[in-house]
Amino acid sequence: MNAQIEGRVAVVTGGSSGIGFETLRLLLGEGAKVAFCGRNPDRLASAHAALQNEYPEGEVFSWRCDVLNEAEVEAFAAAVAARFGGVDMLINNAGQGYVAHFADTPREAWLHEAELKLFGVINPVKAFQSLLEASDIASITCVNSLLLCSRKST
Repeated sequence: MNAQIEGRVAVVTGGSSGIGFETLRLLLGEGAKVAFCGRNPDRLASAHAALQNEYPEGEVFSWRCDVLNEAEVEAFAAAVAARFGGVDMLINNAGQGYVAHFADTPREAWLHEAELKLFGVINPVKAFQSLLEASDIASITCVNSLLLCSRKST
C-alpha cells in the first residue's frame, strides 16, 4: 500500500466505466476511500457493486450527477463531505467521444464536446475547492483521452 494514498479520500468523476473505473480500482487497491459520480444510474450501480465486491473492506461512495450541471456537482461535493469529512484528490475524468468524419460532425457536437471538456473540469474544481484546500496533500488530476484511430465501416 502507498502511505500517501492509504486512508485518503479520492473523488473520480466519470467513474462508472473505462479509465475512471480502472482508476477507482487502483485507488482502492492502494487503500484510498473513493467517491465517484456518473450520469447513468444503472452503470453507476453496477460499477459500485463491482468495486465493493472486489474490495469488500474498501469504502466506496457513488452519486448520480452530470458534471455539466453545477447544482448536481455541488450536491455531490456536499454528499462526499458528509460521508468522508474531506477530500484529498480530485480526478476529473468525465467525458465522452463523438466519432464521425470531420466533415460530418455538426456544430452542436463540437460545442457539446467543448462544453464537456471545459465545464466537466470547472464545475468539480469549484465544488470541491474548499475541501481540497483543507487537505495537506491536495491534488487535482484532469484526464482527457483522445480517440486516436477510428474506422468507420462502409
